[in-house]
Amino acid sequence: MLIGYIIFLFAGQSLPMVLVAVAFYFFPYPLIFLATLMTITDSVEYGQLINGTRNESVTLSVRPLLDKLAGAISNGIVGVVAVAVGMTGNAKPSDITSGGVQEFNTFMFYIPIILLVIAAIIFGSKVTLTEAKHAEIVKELSKRLKTENGGKEETATTDSTTTTGQGNLATDTPTSGQH
Repeated sequence: MLIGYIIFLFAGQSLPMVLVAVAFYFFPYPLIFLATLMTITDSVEYGQLINGTRNESVTLSVRPLLDKLAGAISNGIVGVVAVAVGMTGNAKPSDITSGGVQEFNTFMFYIPIILLVIAAIIFGSKVTLTEAKHAEIVKELSKRLKTENGGKEETATTDSTTTTGQGNLATDTPTSGQH
């Protein structure tokens, strides 16, 4: 994405450069989406370990809500910036002053580049859930559930999900008396 932003900055009026920038900018989106979704999904067990309850429906509904909120905010920013630099009504590209172009570049390129780097640093430093850590969490949950069930082959059903001794999750319907 960062490469796409940089290419956009130097593309000017060149359509081929803009298309290359768009390709670089949008290519990582599915990968970022998948990595974020998998991290959020794996964090359900962490929440269960810390809080004692499994709330996957709440946990997994937060990301779409944040996506919608971020989309609304970004569209609002684009609208405000377009009005501020004179891109309204029947304005032609020649009507926009060099100051307006600089202001547009600042809000549409420079600030997002900085925010993108800050977001990557925060995500990389704060999200420490690895596959190994997730496996430890599932193992600890299995031990706790086995202890709570009096040493029986543990199967605990919560929120329409069954956790078995091997740490596997399988969709199941709750049995009576277990919630």
